[in-house]
Amino acid sequence: MIQIKDKELSIQVVDPVEDKNLLGPRYCTGGYIFQVHDSARGNLLSGPQFPHGNYNVFDGQGAPEVFETALNQDGANINEEVLVIGVGLVSRTSSNSPFHVRDNPNVKEFTVWQIEQGTASIAMRTKQSFMGWALELSRTLSIRKKILKSHTTIKNIGTRVLPIRWFAHPFFPFPKDLRACMFSVPVILEPNLGYVLNENGYIELKQQYDWKKGLYQKIAYKQTGNFKVEQTHPVLGNVFIKCDFMPDSLAIWANNNTFSFEPFKIASVQPEQELSWSISYSF
Repeated sequence: MIQIKDKELSIQVVDPVEDKNLLGPRYCTGGYIFQVHDSARGNLLSGPQFPHGNYNVFDGQGAPEVFETALNQDGANINEEVLVIGVGLVSRTSSNSPFHVRDNPNVKEFTVWQIEQGTASIAMRTKQSFMGWALELSRTLSIRKKILKSHTTIKNIGTRVLPIRWFAHPFFPFPKDLRACMFSVPVILEPNLGYVLNENGYIELKQQYDWKKGLYQKIAYKQTGNFKVEQTHPVLGNVFIKCDFMPDSLAIWANNNTFSFEPFKIASVQPEQELSWSISYSF
């Protein structure tokens, strides 16, 4: 495990070579935030199985990020490959449609990262090419004054338009008082089994729901102003999250171990163009 740190926080980052047992077809293997550890308060992030269950590579833990659209996912036959951005070549082993890496867990070849590490920052860069698609991807993590920033740049160096469907998936401890988070933009929460919007604008988890089952819910919201999240935390009180982009889609997910929100960035990157964005966490 790679570590970067400031005076109070140590960030555990998955080593894409030494920690391959923690990696699968879903999460970007470069800049994978596995845990944030406070020297006085312990581990600050959670996961679908953490701390009460066996780790699996699909669920993961910490604050991973996902490039959800696999290149050639609509054209690959059984036993052929797709390219998952930030992961590598993944074999299509399931006929389930639409394609999803949940059903196709076999990574045939992981992408190779060039790594530059400092005390409080790390940069990882890779190149991937496949069937006319080609890209340069860089992931940079930095920690300063308890603010962890994750920055991504992707450049299209191929001949085909590059479809991007990315989202961050930070996992926070299950909220003890069932009050989870509040978004800086107006939201509309449709009636559902597990979540409700309280009078103060916080998303709350319904006590009567069986959270061992987990529950995914899309959020309707107004795209206005800056996008920030106030996330409750059983140790810190709150964690404040800021994106330098307005999400193109927004969802929440929780089970009995964790709560997570998912801000999406959806775009088409033309040849010779690049796209950059970041998300930061103030602990």
